[in-house]
Amino acid sequence: MPARDRRPVRTLLPAAGCLVLLGGALSGCGGGNDGLVRTAVEALPTTAYDEFRITVGDIERATELGELERPSRPDDDETLAAWIAGMGGLDGDADLGLHVPEVLGGTSAMQQPVVADEIGTWLGDARWFGELRTPPGRVSVVEGDIDTEHLDATYDGETDGDGGRWTVGEGGDHTTDLDGATPVRPLGQPLHLDVDGDRLTASFSESDLELALAGDRGDEAALDLADALDEHEVYAAAIVVGAMDGGPSSMPAAFDAVGLGLTGQDGDEEVVVVYAHDDEGSAEENADAVADVVDDDPYAPPLEVTGTEVRGSVLTVTLRMTGDTPVRTAWQVLARRAAFVSHR
Repeated sequence: MPARDRRPVRTLLPAAGCLVLLGGALSGCGGGNDGLVRTAVEALPTTAYDEFRITVGDIERATELGELERPSRPDDDETLAAWIAGMGGLDGDADLGLHVPEVLGGTSAMQQPVVADEIGTWLGDARWFGELRTPPGRVSVVEGDIDTEHLDATYDGETDGDGGRWTVGEGGDHTTDLDGATPVRPLGQPLHLDVDGDRLTASFSESDLELALAGDRGDEAALDLADALDEHEVYAAAIVVGAMDGGPSSMPAAFDAVGLGLTGQDGDEEVVVVYAHDDEGSAEENADAVADVVDDDPYAPPLEVTGTEVRGSVLTVTLRMTGDTPVRTAWQVLARRAAFVSHR
């Protein structure tokens, strides 16, 4: 457990309007940017739900950070396996933590020929993705090279100069057909596809697809967290909106949403956790408490707080893995609802 005197001290900079850790990882107080995480959130129908989880991955950035070789064909199993393992931090070399989304194969990501045949693109042709999970719903957006000619030849649908609209599978929304299950549709659900240029939007629900395409610009809390994550140029992120209730050892002040992102490589790895509160006072209260909450949480992976910043009602916390713990284990924080991503 880190000694108390090693923790940075938060200092208020009135002119900047935010709180900064002197000597920590957070040094500037500029405005947010419209980066990749925000782009993904804006492309997904988050305003339709009170609770949801979004995952975002910058495939190009993770490949660059890990100095990995991207396969040129979906059936190049050897290169594909090494690339997926490298992005996920499983090859013992690159310390990364990007997981393949379900729309691109998920846990069956080695079946890329099936993925390409079903949705007209595959992991190797994708630049980035965003995926909204609201069981049983799922909406995904992928940008990259999309083979609309294949989709048009395979499915009945509508086409135009920039793309088209098709449905994979049969039946009503969310109906299941286990005999027709694929890596993209684990329960055989019908999947509605829309292609506009180099962007594919895919949804198990036609109404969710329509909302996404109609210009739903995203849940406010999720957008605030997306901006905070983008400022750290994360290559992988998750945002959870909804009930974050914990126990007596959790964060003292309530918050509406929490996000986690990974950034850096080769000794510069960092975990970024962001929180959306109702007011600045709650954010400051949690900023004062987070280091102790992390230290006292027996279920969290070995992490050390290196910085905190409060900007309005958003708290950003930067952390580093201690020892030789791989950064991919940081995802356990959300999976286990660790004390510092829940509130009393």
